[in-house]
Amino acid sequence: MMLHKKDIEELWRVTKMSNININDIKILRDKTSAGMSDCKEALKQCGGDIESAAKYLREKGLSNAQKKIDKEAKEGVIIAHIEEKSAAMVALNCESDFVARSSRFQVLAEKLVLLAHRNNSNDLDSFKRSDDNVNSSIEETIMNEVMVLKEKINLSEICYLDVKDGVVAGYVHSSIPSSEDASFYGNVPPIFGKIGALVALESKGDKEKLKALGKQLAIHIASMKPKALSVDHLDQKELESERLKITEDVKKLGKPEKVMENIISGRIAKYYEEVVLLEQFFLGEKIKVADLIKLSEAELNCTINLVDYKLFTICS
Repeated sequence: MMLHKKDIEELWRVTKMSNININDIKILRDKTSAGMSDCKEALKQCGGDIESAAKYLREKGLSNAQKKIDKEAKEGVIIAHIEEKSAAMVALNCESDFVARSSRFQVLAEKLVLLAHRNNSNDLDSFKRSDDNVNSSIEETIMNEVMVLKEKINLSEICYLDVKDGVVAGYVHSSIPSSEDASFYGNVPPIFGKIGALVALESKGDKEKLKALGKQLAIHIASMKPKALSVDHLDQKELESERLKITEDVKKLGKPEKVMENIISGRIAKYYEEVVLLEQFFLGEKIKVADLIKLSEAELNCTINLVDYKLFTICS
């Protein structure tokens, strides 16, 4: 970490009238990214031992992080890492839009999504306990960033999708600009947003055409926000609750029983069109998603199975 003139002046200030070595403060600051006054205090508490001071700062950071548990973290970013047959996506929350746009927070999000992809992770709690490649757990890594960024940070969602034969495609609505130095692992700037979707298509068709279809479907999902892939995937309790509400409303119309049955069936079908992906009209057009896939099957002369999708949103 390069020290500027004001940093050097601060170093001299915090070491004045103390026995703490100025170089040790710089080393500890580079190691932990903590403030220089905090580094001086940690070295003082630990008798000048840098490793003990680093541990002291981490523990202090974890302690301070606990105080932030009750705070709201409604801002943040969604980021996806997509390869041809697999993809991962994470939602990382923070308290302010300022931190969400910072390079340090975005680098953390990119690191987490790459680890989620490497670990094939769908279980959030297990992922947080896993190794981050530098002898710390993911949870500890996040808590260390809380210490530096001074905000509550919460990894709220992760997912991983893959297919044996076909493609995984995705879309992240890029409402958040990427910092110039945000990309930690590659030369291609990552895309950060508040809405992200992944789609898994099993098919032996042309990969490029499948990717194009998959991205269209992901854009549709990000826009229309379905609750389930198919009618069979709907939450049965929620479906029964909706059916009961519709039935009660229709009974108030005082129509003959046969007429009421037809009205109920029609409203249930309308409900499916609102919340079930395959039943939705593609981006509000006149063709349903299921029919769009059938047209693509005819074009590619092969079957296409939409096996799964994921949708993450950050509502600030």
